[in-house]
Amino acid sequence: MRSSLLRHDVSWNDICKDARVEALAIEHPGAKIYARDEWRLQTSVANATAGDARAWYEMGNRYCLTAYGTWGLALLSAETVADAVMIATSYQELTYSLLSYNPLRDGGGTIRGLVVDESNVPESLREFCLVRDLGALRRMHDGMISGPFPFESVSLTIPKPAGWDEFGRDYGCRVDFGAERTMWTFARGAESRRLPMADAMSAETYVEQCRQEVNRGRLARDIGGALAEFLRGCKGPQPSVEEAARHLGLSKRTLNRRLAEQNLNFSLILDQSRRQRAEKLLLMREGMSIETIGEMLGYAETASFTRAFKRWNGTAPLRFRKLRLADLHAAH
Repeated sequence: MRSSLLRHDVSWNDICKDARVEALAIEHPGAKIYARDEWRLQTSVANATAGDARAWYEMGNRYCLTAYGTWGLALLSAETVADAVMIATSYQELTYSLLSYNPLRDGGGTIRGLVVDESNVPESLREFCLVRDLGALRRMHDGMISGPFPFESVSLTIPKPAGWDEFGRDYGCRVDFGAERTMWTFARGAESRRLPMADAMSAETYVEQCRQEVNRGRLARDIGGALAEFLRGCKGPQPSVEEAARHLGLSKRTLNRRLAEQNLNFSLILDQSRRQRAEKLLLMREGMSIETIGEMLGYAETASFTRAFKRWNGTAPLRFRKLRLADLHAAH
């Protein structure tokens, strides 16, 4: 990517600055980047190289499979081309592409290629994303599959980019532009072709790592919801922030930082969780005393629990129980 930017006299640091991304933070091995930051970064690159389809193609063509980390290793160790497609599309959150790829199947369910959903990509980025991915998929083939290019044809919704007849002349299959939807169609039988580095044990290991990475990414995007779900499921006294962080596989510092990114904090979510648990216990355990409920929620004194409950609902726990149960009985 950097060499392509140099042709436009644009520095990588300027791109990162424009995208509000810390350059050093994404350069070390294993670095992660949030989707919103990736979006801004790609927009900045596309703007800086506006109209240079060759540069976009070359950007994608420079990414060898190992540069994708665990996702790339999982593809390399897949048994067949169809298996690689299923892995690639199932865990594409681990790639940089903003396009959404899905298996293209025939009436019998056999995978016949890839179909692309472009709906989440703005018009200003569509050509950049599609041309760059042309290069990326060509490079993936070269690093993963021995023999001829597995695709019979590629159909893209964009007009033919300037210079395509020159830099795309050896692409490996027919590429049609101006199509109704973007599709990659396999040559007959290509989906069942065995991959040269197929290894069932390695594939299983890498796919499991992909699954874990995707789950961690989703957790990072909705850390507040994950924390609330954990707190609601606790049967005994409410856990501390350290215990909650440990359960979520995070340090206390990271948990607090992720919550702050969503304008949340542990105390607020704990308070909401206590309220929900208190109301549930009052109504579901009619014989349970207020003192016991307060203790279960982590309050050292019943008075403290009562004050908190009044703040939540404007009334004392016993009165809340009496009024709600009366309403429930009347409804039946």
